[in-house]
Amino acid sequence: MKRRAAAILTAILSLFAAFAAGTPAAAAPGKAQGPKPYQIVSLGDSFAAGSTLDPAYVIDIDCDRSSLAYPTKLIGKFTQGPRVNRACTGDGIGDLTAQLAGVDLSKAKIIKLTIGGNDVGFGAITSCLAQAIATGTPAAGCVGLFDQAALSNLPANLAGTLASIRTLAPQAKIFVSGYPLVLGTGTNPVCGQQEQLVASLNYANGLLNDAIAGGVGAARTYYVDATYVDVVPAFAGQGYCAANPITEQYLLINQYLHPTADGQRAYANTFNGVIKAAFAA
Repeated sequence: MKRRAAAILTAILSLFAAFAAGTPAAAAPGKAQGPKPYQIVSLGDSFAAGSTLDPAYVIDIDCDRSSLAYPTKLIGKFTQGPRVNRACTGDGIGDLTAQLAGVDLSKAKIIKLTIGGNDVGFGAITSCLAQAIATGTPAAGCVGLFDQAALSNLPANLAGTLASIRTLAPQAKIFVSGYPLVLGTGTNPVCGQQEQLVASLNYANGLLNDAIAGGVGAARTYYVDATYVDVVPAFAGQGYCAANPITEQYLLINQYLHPTADGQRAYANTFNGVIKAAFAA
């Protein structure tokens, strides 16, 4: 009984200590806190979320969002201020509005995103190929997952969504990246056995980037301050086909056909350069 009484007393004292340590704003009656105004907002899919990186750094299990993702690595005077990354693995253009739910954009100055791959089946292709690589099974059917019809609609869909985002954050500059050539070229024996497939995916990869760039250009006709960020040069010669899967020496793209931690830094460095130029103009 004495032990139980002591435990109850300890719990009560701990409760009082917790209240005493609370912030004045949290304790003040009648002052409900609204969403925090962010200046730097990141949106997008698995590439912006940092999917497939070290599980120890996952900060959102549902979205496979990592603290190693490129949005956390933006530096420079133009990228300072409260920031949030709402990118989610598997999301497409139609999910961007939901990603912004509850986000205060009243003071947003930079919105950056990587999006569009899942809309045209590119995410499904990379998953299919990664599975084929892991199991050693044929991957010829993977390219068939690419949705040409969706590709045709992507520029208009992206432009319309960027215009909607602009109404929520009229002062923000928007930066939209494409994707690296996740396979590229090289001496990886796995790729050497699938030359036609590699060429087809690299071609589809290029078409996707062209469509995203087209959507950004179309958005500018709606007076959206949007800029396309080309990440292909930063990954040149660093794709999966240049890696050595035997020794697991991956460069900027891993066996899951997503950026490695170094790949995320390459994304960040590319964004940093484009953002700096945009604010200096």
